[in-house]
Amino acid sequence: MRSALDNAKINYSVYKGGTAVALKYLYMGRSAAETSVSNRRLSRAWTESSQSPDAAPSNLGPAPWFIAVASTADLTGQIEVVAWGKAIIG
Repeated sequence: MRSALDNAKINYSVYKGGTAVALKYLYMGRSAAETSVSNRRLSRAWTESSQSPDAAPSNLGPAPWFIAVASTADLTGQIEVVAWGKAIIG
């Protein structure tokens, strides 16, 4: 997963004109993640963390999903999803 996240981060940086980008991770259930990615807006409850989804915090429940966005993203409006999927509890 780390390699896939690194590739997504590089691709997003290129998309943004070569500007290096840091990511933050938003953790939620699968349905909320699917809806948020589809609508490009956060839906339902989520938890923000800088902890990578390849070693997600253990307090997120048994099967959290994540959405990776730029660390500077405005979470109240439309979001640009860098990566998303099922997190691995670290």
